[in-house]
Amino acid sequence: MLQPLGISADAEAVYVALGPLRSASVAELARLTSSTPERVAETLDELRKLGLATDSSLGHWRALPLLDVVNQLKAQRLSEIELASVAAESLESHLLAAGTTQA
Repeated sequence: MLQPLGISADAEAVYVALGPLRSASVAELARLTSSTPERVAETLDELRKLGLATDSSLGHWRALPLLDVVNQLKAQRLSEIELASVAAESLESHLLAAGTTQA
């Protein structure tokens, strides 16, 4: 479901397992997702980078509100698209100007 936002299927599975819990350790999430602790740790790092999870100093993780994160990701992607559009317009203007001076 979250893959269009750049969230892997593994990260989604860990997020879904973590979501209803107050907090959980890597080992607990590994049991819940039938994965290895190493893979869960990597996935939690991915979730942290996406702003979907946070860890405490005690090694426990908790999920952050999905709707807030999705809205943030949406705003980020829209900003990236706007920047790409501005860059494309600038490049097009540059190419048109170069073509006019060569003609």
